[in-house]
Amino acid sequence: MGEIDRWGKVFEHLKIFGTKIDEKLRQKLKKPLGILIGGEADIIKEMLKKILQNNQNNLIISVGDEITGYLNKLGEQADISIVDFYINRIKIHENLTDLKFARKFLEAKYTDKVINTVNPAGNITSQAVKAVKRGLTALIKDGRKRVIIVEGEEDLIALPAILLAPLNTLVLYGQPDEGVVAVEVTEEKKREIVEMIDKIYTTNI
Repeated sequence: MGEIDRWGKVFEHLKIFGTKIDEKLRQKLKKPLGILIGGEADIIKEMLKKILQNNQNNLIISVGDEITGYLNKLGEQADISIVDFYINRIKIHENLTDLKFARKFLEAKYTDKVINTVNPAGNITSQAVKAVKRGLTALIKDGRKRVIIVEGEEDLIALPAILLAPLNTLVLYGQPDEGVVAVEVTEEKKREIVEMIDKIYTTNI
């Protein structure tokens, strides 16, 4: 499931979760954590279509309104969609209908279809981490898609999404003014992120 590494580190319990993120780490995260799909909008769309076609039924997590809305328009709703109704810090959407979620999903009756959480800009709150964990646990249990609505800012939640996701999950998130980043969740990718975090926070002690 990828919740714990081979040395017993529980990703959910990393010390950075529940705190304001160090500026050095924020600068590091401006570098894509996976493959950057850039260029004109049409090129990005075609590349994403190819990635989705080759995904082989692995789980998909989308982080951000723009990528989430695009997947929905393609009829490829992510298994976990994380949104805040803002794009580039400007409120664009009012509700899930604006993001083109399918009527079938919107009319579904299961009680935890939508998970609400709070995550101020520049933070990764414990509440947001628990929301990601709750969504993944429920999805794996019953196979039903979930949406996490963030009050605040969702961009940094890509980090716990990658760390908490099962191996082979595809995480898609927006890279401001550059395009979309596609991250295949592997043991190596999780270790790379943890080492980056440890290096910055150990240096700052």
